[in-house]
Amino acid sequence: MPRLPSTEQLPRTLGSFLRFALVGAISAAASLLLFHLLSNWAGIHYLLAFLATFLVVNAVAHSGTRYYAFSESHVPMRQGLLRQYCVGGGLLMLNMVLMNTMVAGLGWVPLVAAALLSVLGLPVNYLLHRKFTFGLNGKPTR
Repeated sequence: MPRLPSTEQLPRTLGSFLRFALVGAISAAASLLLFHLLSNWAGIHYLLAFLATFLVVNAVAHSGTRYYAFSESHVPMRQGLLRQYCVGGGLLMLNMVLMNTMVAGLGWVPLVAAALLSVLGLPVNYLLHRKFTFGLNGKPTR
């Protein structure tokens, strides 16, 4: 069973999470803008626009996350990017099912569904990327 961080670890863990959240917020804003442009202006089907947005924004976000939130990682850049896409790809599949359910099944506006999925996915993204993408199983050093 995973242990909770000690009180001396908490500020470092919280700092890492907040840095990850900041990169995530910038990435989410870029994602929503790109998604809106592709789906509404370019007329691309919302699921294809969602996929294209994922591919573009994750490539850029990986660098920000690596150097700002998880700078203590020793995973080589290419390997980390491959891991980013593997973790993100699994989450993407789940999000696409949820997105389709929210839009086609519940009648939600695609942009609203995408924004909600971004917010709800933050803690899961943090934990998965910290452990698997950047290989950080122990306490943060920052």
